[in-house]
Amino acid sequence: MIASRMTPKKILLVDDDRDLVDLWKRFLVEAGYEVDIAYDGREGLGLALKGGYALVVLDAMMPRMDGLGVLEQMNSADPRPNNGPVVMISNLDRDSLSAKAVKLGALGCITKSNTNPAAFVSEVKKFLTQVG
Repeated sequence: MIASRMTPKKILLVDDDRDLVDLWKRFLVEAGYEVDIAYDGREGLGLALKGGYALVVLDAMMPRMDGLGVLEQMNSADPRPNNGPVVMISNLDRDSLSAKAVKLGALGCITKSNTNPAAFVSEVKKFLTQVG
């Protein structure tokens, strides 16, 4: 019997904290995900507009374009990119950010300072499970 290989889910991480993003990427790859990274909002928007991501993770505060700006641009793109949900990450006031992000269509928010790499992978899995 030939075992079928499932294509790994593709995740886009957009955050200007290079060390943190590289660490999260390593943990996500070890968990079986394919990961693209961008270190600022404009670069992240360019990748997101190409589509194909099961999940897009956006930092709230980045150079060149913040996460909410990226989310707004993704929503107004014509045609809209074929991506799964967006999740925001930040150390800012989670409730305020989450309310703004959800209003723009994000699935939720992760607080960076409370999230070690293993917990981050668990959060990603949780969000992916919510959408099937």
